[in-house]
Amino acid sequence: ALVKLKKGETVEPIINIPVTIVTKDNVDKYRAMFQ
Repeated sequence: ALVKLKKGETVEPIINIPVTIVTKDNVDKYRAMFQ
C-alpha cells in the first residue's frame, strides 16, 4: 500500500490483516513457529 501511495495511486481505505491472539491456552499450536 505504501508503494502505491508514493506513486500517487489509490489504495483501499481498510486493509484487513489476520491476527491471532496467542494465549497460554493456545500457545502450543504456535510454539514451533517461533523457535
